[in-house]
Amino acid sequence: MKYTVTKDKCSNCGKIRSKKFWTFKDKTRLCDDCHWRYGELWQKDIDTKETHPTYKEKIGQELKGLGGWLIIPVSIMFVLIISAIFSFIISLVASISKTGWSLFFVFIYLGLLALYITTLVFIFQKSLLGKKLMIASFYANLINTAIADMLLYSDPEEYIATGITFFITWILIKYLNNSERVKNTFTK
Repeated sequence: MKYTVTKDKCSNCGKIRSKKFWTFKDKTRLCDDCHWRYGELWQKDIDTKETHPTYKEKIGQELKGLGGWLIIPVSIMFVLIISAIFSFIISLVASISKTGWSLFFVFIYLGLLALYITTLVFIFQKSLLGKKLMIASFYANLINTAIADMLLYSDPEEYIATGITFFITWILIKYLNNSERVKNTFTK
């Protein structure tokens, strides 16, 4: 096996730009990344005349199901359901005593509870809609937290919950949009 620096195309991932391309006996080429990950396996396959697993096939076999970091957003969905149940009960009790916005929040928390439960159903069916509903749920929770902070606190410096929720929402949505595990899990 030898390496070249010229523009070439990786036989595994299709990349055309790499610092190095590694050429094997059967004239296949691997970019630096694929060579680092699969070089020995690739050579062994050539020696035994087996087929070459592509990067997507390899990742697809390794990253299926609700494992890895995907457990965190799913766990947060359970926490959101519990939080919505408690908030619904508190709002219901407050609306009975006829205090201001309470009846409005009874319906808001009932809607959020329905959204969160529907989201979990689609998540466990591994439906693509589950991923989209999870993102919508996180945005809904962010908006709900912001409204609650505005009604509870008069000073904007006290909107700590909104800031924390915004940061967590941003991280979770970045993960859900960029993760290979998420792409391989939610395929239906």
